[in-house]
Amino acid sequence: KNIVNFIMICFIGMFGVSMNTGAATTITREGANFWMLKTMPVPYKVQIRAKLTLYLIVSSLTVLLSLIVVSISSFNLTNLICGLVFLMLYNYGFNCFCVYMDLYRPKLNWTTPNEAVKNNRNAVIPMFINMAVSILLVAVPVLCLIFIPSLLVAMIVSWAVLIIFGVAVAIVFHNLLYANADYLFDKLSV
Repeated sequence: KNIVNFIMICFIGMFGVSMNTGAATTITREGANFWMLKTMPVPYKVQIRAKLTLYLIVSSLTVLLSLIVVSISSFNLTNLICGLVFLMLYNYGFNCFCVYMDLYRPKLNWTTPNEAVKNNRNAVIPMFINMAVSILLVAVPVLCLIFIPSLLVAMIVSWAVLIIFGVAVAIVFHNLLYANADYLFDKLSV
């Protein structure tokens, strides 16, 4: 039961993170009004940070709800804490990636909100990438449980690998977003 809880935390939490497409269309939804962002007396990175923070709050609530649901079915404090750390790190990195993707290639010329959000590949591509990553990451604990005879050691190794991956994703995509934010923002026009 502990193993199922462990795998459910990974999969349900990451699925919840991928369903938040708001960050992936944060620039696109400005549409023809994008010029206002460029003329604001606020640095571009501050604007990006504000947009990112909004979607971090939304997807963090999704992560917390996912963890609560999984904990109701089978509570394990270690899995809950490690799952929270991993998913929050991954959540941050994934949202940085989504904002970067939309900043890199926004769809600013749209006529209906549906066209901006639902018919936008910037919303779909990160979701599919995250689904593929979540399947690969669920394989980590499964493989550890298969090849490591001790359940405790398998859990420690699995959580260590997942948290290291979460830290790497958070650092890489944070740096990617903020290193390129001013340049990408500046080159955009409606």
